[in-house]
Amino acid sequence: MNRRSTALSAVFVASLIIAVWALTAVEAWGQGDVRFTSVSMRRDYWTVERLRSARPLPLPLVRNLDRDAQTGPGVVSRDYGTAGLDFSSTRVVPEDARLSYPYSTIGKLFFTIGADAFICSGAVISSRIVLTAAHCVYDEVTDEFFSDFLFVPAYFEGEEAPFDTWSVNMAFVPSVWADGDGVPNRGDFAVLLMDDLEGQKIGDVTGWLGYDLRTLVDNHVTMFGYPGNHDRGERMHQVNTGDWFDFGDNTVAYGSDMGGGSSGGPWVENFGRRAEGQTHGKNGKQNRVVGVTSFGFDDEAVRVQGSSVLDARFKEVFNTACRQAAGNCRNKGKPHS
Repeated sequence: MNRRSTALSAVFVASLIIAVWALTAVEAWGQGDVRFTSVSMRRDYWTVERLRSARPLPLPLVRNLDRDAQTGPGVVSRDYGTAGLDFSSTRVVPEDARLSYPYSTIGKLFFTIGADAFICSGAVISSRIVLTAAHCVYDEVTDEFFSDFLFVPAYFEGEEAPFDTWSVNMAFVPSVWADGDGVPNRGDFAVLLMDDLEGQKIGDVTGWLGYDLRTLVDNHVTMFGYPGNHDRGERMHQVNTGDWFDFGDNTVAYGSDMGGGSSGGPWVENFGRRAEGQTHGKNGKQNRVVGVTSFGFDDEAVRVQGSSVLDARFKEVFNTACRQAAGNCRNKGKPHS
């Protein structure tokens, strides 16, 4: 990891330099089960004021759980979670932890839908690849990709971009999302192919997380994001949980109290660094993304979020992005600090 820092007050200048696409429209292509496009970015769009005023993208909501069937009788909302799906939730502390791997891979994603600016969350998962949710990238109702993507790793309170700001070259979503199945969805995940900055790839600056396929069921995860209901979405937040249930159709739900803005944030197994002498159990893979925040529930008392399971559809989306140019994806699936 090779740290670089830029004051966010200079973002509007950087956008003049890094914006490769000056058009305001995108054209989508299909390749098998993947929809992708070259991404537009308006010159000098991202001023400091627009970054600060961007709103959390509302979390897609599904009808409330059948509580008796899914989480047991007598469900009561508690400070630490909803009974049956317990979790712990906190801002990332100390605040400078975000400057160290693996936290450095996680960031805030800015984009526009029409005239409005929004935020989601995402994570670097290879040398030029950022992972987020498909609903943060593509509107399955209008069949349009969003625009003006900007990713800020380790974003904090609008003060600085400790690992700089990065524009997006191409966006990729699975056809199962683009075809409009709504949520919960078998494929609410997307990858963004990032532009290089001054000759460096984003993963060489932040490091990257790995990924693991079909391991979201019966696991434990650390979930990350920039939820608007915590610290106004201005600080990285984390939830630790091992309580889950299979929601069907290739989706799984875990306990969480994060709201809009956390969409696309990574769910990571075995997050962190092992201590000297520490051993592991059956699943020793560290810092692997197994899901991303996709949906919540329409009853706010049910503190639960869901994710699509990363599967062969995800791998095809990822590989399609990797094939666009040499050097896009190093150490496929494996983390790198």
